[in-house]
Amino acid sequence: MTNEVHQLKQSLNYQEQYLRRDRVDIKGIPVKSKEDTDEIVQNVAEAVNIKIDKADISVSHRLFKHTYSQAARNGRENGNRNSFYPPLIVKFTGRNIRDNLYHARKWLKEVTTSDLYLGLERAPPNRVFITESLTKSNKELFKETLAVKRQCHKAELSDISGVLEAFMNT
Repeated sequence: MTNEVHQLKQSLNYQEQYLRRDRVDIKGIPVKSKEDTDEIVQNVAEAVNIKIDKADISVSHRLFKHTYSQAARNGRENGNRNSFYPPLIVKFTGRNIRDNLYHARKWLKEVTTSDLYLGLERAPPNRVFITESLTKSNKELFKETLAVKRQCHKAELSDISGVLEAFMNT
């Protein structure tokens, strides 16, 4: 019975992750009243030289949850501003558009919110991050794998389309 429950949980997690294949999360951008989240996505894409039209975006919105308030308090306590800005959830009309933006995320290393022309002059400049939209259990697995990577200094980590793979270098 427990094996069957485990298999059902794995199957459900796989299906949930599959439904997220056209999505990314954009983190580190302060909330602005009456913001146009599609425009923010376009500005982030432009910062990494990717052209995205509004028609390429199926839906975009902030992730506001009750649990996010706790993360915001924890972020303030830890001095991490990015942890208390609700992320933008973006679903694209095609996976290739999502993949282009996701793979260009490495160019965001030098980009801050002040470079995006979002009208956030009062907010301090933050780094912007693009991450895969992972299910809760895949996020936990990713965190655990990342901790092992940091601990061993020999691991390589890849998270392509929500499928986590860890390779130990020999």
